[in-house]
Amino acid sequence: MSSTSLFRPRLVIPVEYAGRWQDRGSTEISPTGRLAFVDLVVDEEGIDRVLEEMTEISADWLRRNPHAPPILSVAAYEREPKGENDYLALPVSLGLYPEYRPYVDCEDLEIGVSAEARVRQGLFAARPVKKRQSERMWHIVTDLGDGRIQDSTGYLLSMGRTN
Repeated sequence: MSSTSLFRPRLVIPVEYAGRWQDRGSTEISPTGRLAFVDLVVDEEGIDRVLEEMTEISADWLRRNPHAPPILSVAAYEREPKGENDYLALPVSLGLYPEYRPYVDCEDLEIGVSAEARVRQGLFAARPVKKRQSERMWHIVTDLGDGRIQDSTGYLLSMGRTN
């Protein structure tokens, strides 16, 4: 893959977290004022940073909302429509914003699973990681930081939990 390949993730986050991206992309606020949609253009290393930052804000949100259900107890895997590339913060993946219908796919699941591992299990090194599927596509899994890898998409698919 060329080192100049660019990717266009759109972050979907609670508006209170939008400030950290104010100088890196265009931001649109939902009509309710509760969600921010941040359009980014990043290289492959930038995707790694996006996954880490989305995990950080999801972990922060989870510390503030400790009674939130585990993502794997409520989420169903659903591939995004062609042309969409939304990266969801944990509360968005949990469906807590009725003004936005989430398609929860691998990066969204692993952002949530990694945040939960950090906050609920003390696995502070847990992080979403890319596994190359093609030149411009990855499958995201969670490296729990203790030698284990978790594939939450595979788990949900094996349980028949898809939309």
